[in-house]
Amino acid sequence: MAGGRLHRVDSTGVLDHRAVQLVPDPGWRRSHPGRAAPAGRPHGRRHTDRGLDSCQVRGHAADEQQSTAGVTQARLTVEDLTVRYGALQAVRDISATFQPDSIVGLIGPNGAGKTTLLNALSGFTDITSGRVRLGERDITRLSGQARVALGIVRSFQTVRLLEDESVFLNVALGCERNPQPTVVEQIFSLPRQWRARRRDLAATYQILDTLGLSEFAGRAVAELPYATRRLVELARILVVHPEVVLLDEPAAGSDRAERDLMGRTLRQLHAREPFTMIVVEHDVDVVRKLCSYAIALDSGAMIASGEPDVVLENDRVQEAYFGVGHRA
Repeated sequence: MAGGRLHRVDSTGVLDHRAVQLVPDPGWRRSHPGRAAPAGRPHGRRHTDRGLDSCQVRGHAADEQQSTAGVTQARLTVEDLTVRYGALQAVRDISATFQPDSIVGLIGPNGAGKTTLLNALSGFTDITSGRVRLGERDITRLSGQARVALGIVRSFQTVRLLEDESVFLNVALGCERNPQPTVVEQIFSLPRQWRARRRDLAATYQILDTLGLSEFAGRAVAELPYATRRLVELARILVVHPEVVLLDEPAAGSDRAERDLMGRTLRQLHAREPFTMIVVEHDVDVVRKLCSYAIALDSGAMIASGEPDVVLENDRVQEAYFGVGHRA
């Protein structure tokens, strides 16, 4: 993020991590009495030396959120999508439209092509044939980094965080997807640098508060339980209010209580500020509770789509999951 360091965004929306020096915390002790300041936030210099206090920072976040409210999101469309790896067809002839603000579950047995489809949507794998569109724009040949710039972000089956760094820093790194000041503006601390710094701090505070992570802000990620680390990863993805969020098994490795918590958290976030969410998930109970629409894949092909309960009762889906003739 802006403020004493330079970054390079890669196609994951995750940053090339170099020597980190976060800007000081504006008013952390005032708004969080009795808590240690997050790592990377010196207690000396403060934003108030430029006339920025915590109320201004948080107010700026609210202004930005209001300014983007009501923006019509573009639908994500897949047309006859095929992905081949040599002789293997990992995904074949899939067509689907993901409506703005929808929550869609991708289900199917292992090897069905679910993660490959996410890779194709996010630019992590080459598309052999077919098209991917965001609104009217053809993004089929765009790089993953270019898709991140358009607001398409993703998570992975395994948590990918900077384990030795603080929760605050890990989440703040997601702000690099925002437009950032030039090198000259950063070196000379020009007004655009300060505006970007204030914007990114405000966004980080906001998502930490929303996900109940403020109390962990100063702790190293490696110290946290698995479910909390999953929430940190989610916070980093959502800190810049993306258009399309692709989640690859967000509840993987969690127990039932943690899965229920993740499902409730995702529903609450979506209700507060809707975005298009596409979720790969093996736990059909999570899909039932979270998703309004489901797509079932098997051997790279779509075999059913519709409301989750209807899809899960489909004969072909039952056969793919449980074998011939099985009825749950």
